[in-house]
Amino acid sequence: MPLLESEASPRGRMRVFVRAQLPLLLGAAFIGVVVAVAVAVADIVGLALLRAELLAVLPSVGMLATFPILWLAYGFRRTVVLVTRGKCTGPTVHSSARSWWRTTSRNSRRPSRSARIFSARSPMSCGRR
Repeated sequence: MPLLESEASPRGRMRVFVRAQLPLLLGAAFIGVVVAVAVAVADIVGLALLRAELLAVLPSVGMLATFPILWLAYGFRRTVVLVTRGKCTGPTVHSSARSWWRTTSRNSRRPSRSARIFSARSPMSCGRR
């Protein structure tokens, strides 16, 4: 199965394209998508970990959740920005909601069932209770 075709017909050119250029194009597209997703995920996870560690010492670290949104706002459509904005509120809402549920339970010694479910360990809590 030779890579180069001796005929210059459209069928021969298509055969060369499918054998040589199409795998390269698909591989480059796959790597581009993986890198774009990996950078966005690393950015969001890194900011969530920074916020979890430094919130008690430096309360303004909560503003770090805006950076992934700003990064996405310049390169993607509005729907992608809205989805990411929803996901970036996770670390912010999680910590404040946990404290709110614990203070509003009926019995202060034993939290309500919904509070126990909601305040269960999650990836955003970074192993702390």
